[in-house]
Amino acid sequence: MSLVKCPECGKENVSDKATNCPDCGFPIAEHFSGIGSDPTPQLNPNIYQKQPAKKKNALIVVLVIVFALAIMIGLIAFFIVPNIKRSREIREQNSQ
Repeated sequence: MSLVKCPECGKENVSDKATNCPDCGFPIAEHFSGIGSDPTPQLNPNIYQKQPAKKKNALIVVLVIVFALAIMIGLIAFFIVPNIKRSREIREQNSQ
């Protein structure tokens, strides 16, 4: 086993025994196993699969949740807090 550079995306330190490149999904093991016997290996295009961007999707979900919470807090501050102050003022006027 050795660490190689992905021929597709250039990521360093990818194992030549890895099935696919962790960044771009390039079939590393098939590519490097064919080099020893055939100088120009033919790659199966069906094997090349893009890995899902899980980290990017998780970041988007977190940002949407934070944005929604900020909107809810803003709405509470805009509508409810002035009503509480107004009701206190009315109670104070009625008690006098």
